[in-house]
Amino acid sequence: MINAGPASLLFAVTLWPWLAAFLLYLTPASRQISTAMTFAVAGGVLTPFAVWLLPGNDPLAAGCSCLVSFVPLLVLRAGDDHYVGKGMVFSFAVVGCALQALNIRDVFAVTALCGTGLVLSAWRAASRAQRASFVWDMTRSRLAGVVVAALGAAWLALGRQAGVGTETGLGGGSVLGGVFLAAGLGMMAGLGPSPVPEEHEDTAENLLEVALRFAAIVLIWRLNTAPLVREIILAAGFVTLLMMSSRRQKTPIGLLSGLVGLAAIAAAFGTGNAVVLLCFSALLLAAGPRWINNEYLLLLGAGAPPSPVFVAFLALGLALPLSWSVALFVVWLPALLRIRKDYHRAGLAMSRFDIGVLAMGLASALLLQWHPEPVWRP
Repeated sequence: MINAGPASLLFAVTLWPWLAAFLLYLTPASRQISTAMTFAVAGGVLTPFAVWLLPGNDPLAAGCSCLVSFVPLLVLRAGDDHYVGKGMVFSFAVVGCALQALNIRDVFAVTALCGTGLVLSAWRAASRAQRASFVWDMTRSRLAGVVVAALGAAWLALGRQAGVGTETGLGGGSVLGGVFLAAGLGMMAGLGPSPVPEEHEDTAENLLEVALRFAAIVLIWRLNTAPLVREIILAAGFVTLLMMSSRRQKTPIGLLSGLVGLAAIAAAFGTGNAVVLLCFSALLLAAGPRWINNEYLLLLGAGAPPSPVFVAFLALGLALPLSWSVALFVVWLPALLRIRKDYHRAGLAMSRFDIGVLAMGLASALLLQWHPEPVWRP
């Protein structure tokens, strides 16, 4: 759907998780932990240089790729050593799908990669869980979104080839194609009245879930000019936020659906800075319970200063119309007030961790402004 150009270099670079998965599969069990750690550290260090310095990338893909490239390292550091063999092979493969989905410039390829990542992630979860049938049931609903999104993209492509006089060149089937595309992308990202549950016992499942969800969110950002895509995604995002804010959150993982809904709204309005900040926040919530006090994570995930969610709210407030900003604040406020009331004793003193999180959030926003490459759209 778009001329790839130098993006083929990025495709080659982002193949490293697949190569790591293959080599890890061939590694003897006694050396798998150290080998997986070597691959995770090397990929996490080298990927940011590649996606920022190689030609053909854009700031949105580069920012999210930098964050996703650290997922294998976070999985290992989260204490998944007892399952490092098959589990880490699947983890590297899923991260490979997410990285390539962020950097490949073709809607059908991105959709297929997200679907492959969903299958691999479910395979990983089902192979160690007693609830394998439930895992596959939820995955089938996500894969249905992949099929619906691909059908919508195909309809839009046919309309573009037909060239029946619209300003966007999408043709007479553009409206129906946009509806299918938005509905499918929303299902892939876990939006709407039946979002994918985030209450996993496995930290790795949450991290991989975040990587795949934000790959779909970035695709929503690129397609938000298609007919009806913005309107449907906004509706699904607000419904997801309402569902999150109406529930009593006892763990940081429960806020993930709200962050994804907020990211979908940011993507619908084209606010790339907020999408990257919310991706960082979601990964922080998914991995944080292993090392960080739950009370602090709840406050930071709910948008209390100085969290990246708070910075993302500021970015959205500057980009959104006043009426949308007010509506977003009204929807999100109950969750923040409830968490503040429940965990008032935790306090909001600026610790070194708080300062570091705020600095990383601000740096992410500034890096997106600095990146010289234009953003590609299908």
